Amino acid sequence: MGFKLSIDDFGSGMSSYGYLKLLPVDELKIDMVFVRNMDRDPVDVKLVRSMIELAHNLGLSVVAEGVENAKIWDQLRELHCDRRRATTWASRWRWKSSSPGRRAGSRRAACRVPRAPPACSTERAHRAESGAPGGSPVYLPKHFEETRTEVMHTLLRTHPLGLLVTLSGGELQANSIPFMLDAQRGPHGTLVAHVARANPLWREAALTPVLAVFQGPQAYVSPSGYASKAEHGKVVPTWNYVMVQARGRLRAIEDPQELHALVSRLTDTHERTRAAPWAVSDAPADYIAATLRGIVGIEIPIESLAGKWKVSQNRSAADREGVARMLDQEPGGAAMAAQVRNPGAASA
Repeated sequence: MGFKLSIDDFGSGMSSYGYLKLLPVDELKIDMVFVRNMDRDPVDVKLVRSMIELAHNLGLSVVAEGVENAKIWDQLRELHCDRRRATTWASRWRWKSSSPGRRAGSRRAACRVPRAPPACSTERAHRAESGAPGGSPVYLPKHFEETRTEVMHTLLRTHPLGLLVTLSGGELQANSIPFMLDAQRGPHGTLVAHVARANPLWREAALTPVLAVFQGPQAYVSPSGYASKAEHGKVVPTWNYVMVQARGRLRAIEDPQELHALVSRLTDTHERTRAAPWAVSDAPADYIAATLRGIVGIEIPIESLAGKWKVSQNRSAADREGVARMLDQEPGGAAMAAQVRNPGAASA
């Protein structure tokens, strides 16, 4: 069992900057006096921005108290606030929508049971457009979010081994599969691969929502690399990583001609950089025909993409450069160092 230490009502009363220096604080709660009028007072916006930046520079999470309407919430999201709290039951109820399936106008539809608001302003939970109840949330703070399709496509090409997650018989299944990205098919592209015919994946997941996870550079980050370590010592280790999640519905490919074309393209994609590339046509035709009978092609038209580049964007410029220099000196750290210096760099 553990606990976190928070400074409540920061910016007012007895909650002074001195506590940030004297106490091992984990979280800073901004007093509602600075939050509740943000939609009308630009001075409050500037004060809240400075508090959030201060907290993040010290490695603290931020909670905004007194978030009473959607406009203020939107402002806080832009400022990278981590969580929000309303102050009255009425305002918390207003964040909710009525439960699905309630008959319009009924007494039960009018009574909305209060629940906790979405956990975090900057979580930016992506919902799958797959039809699955409630979608699949991704914890995605705004400052780690990557929205450029071309950057995410680059990661899919350079790190093509994806973890394909499916649901079968009420149980989650996970298979590591090398994919090829067909960027021109569909608004977000299409993933193409093949699996053994003996693998039940292609039957059980056909036409169902699936999730493919691709990971790029990753590295442990020691607080020794932070310039702020020498200033105040309030630093802790973390782990940097690059990741893309692709969602869509799986389609199985059994047609022999279509399957032959698929494996030929897959092979050409991975062989073309070799001095003496191998081609499907290099093998005897009857051998290839027999081999094709043992596999099934799959493709996933991508319905949504979510990119997360957790590469120290929440640290100061001096801390980021310190991390990059440290990673440059570590085995295999150059790729992550490039991401710290330039999130979304082609080296991913």
